[in-house]
Amino acid sequence: MPSSFKRLEYIESRGTEYIDTGIQNTSKVQMGVSVNQLNSEHTLLYGSQNETPTRRRSARIDTDTQKFAVSIGTAGNNAELKSEDVVTLNTYHNMVAVLSSTAEVILDGDLVVSDVVNDDASTGLNDYLFCYNYANLGARFNTKAKMYFAKIWDEDNALARNFVPAQRISDSVVGMYDTVTGTFFTNAGSGGFIAGPEM
Repeated sequence: MPSSFKRLEYIESRGTEYIDTGIQNTSKVQMGVSVNQLNSEHTLLYGSQNETPTRRRSARIDTDTQKFAVSIGTAGNNAELKSEDVVTLNTYHNMVAVLSSTAEVILDGDLVVSDVVNDDASTGLNDYLFCYNYANLGARFNTKAKMYFAKIWDEDNALARNFVPAQRISDSVVGMYDTVTGTFFTNAGSGGFIAGPEM
């Protein structure tokens, strides 16, 4: 990371902040996350959804069961997979969502479920981190969480983003520094991320 940035242990969202990853048609995302609070409806960590037809590529915490889950595919031909174990709030978890023709959920190193997806077509929208990009409504179901890292692989299974929590020294702005592109991604929502301890 350039000397103009401080590396942080994590960045924290209060429920209004998110990162526009600039990635469409993600094949896999891996995140180090500590979720602070579940939403009343859906607690989204990553992804996008369009309409007509409805297509989803998302990773979330299922609010009712508190299980890590993925949704991928066109409505009627989509996979809905959930982990065996619950996600404990305010506890670090390593989560992997495979969003390709074979969808998978991996929680804390254990492959807990997989399924073949009949239609994993792209939503045509950028995937968001800390929420998801919903049709023409933008960021929805934002999550209150600490994010320790995030890695995203594209449709060719190449590492496209390696997000490291960081703070720009010149103006103290907090965001994610991507070591793949050398780009600093800042909050695309309202408010501002909380900086975790400096590494």
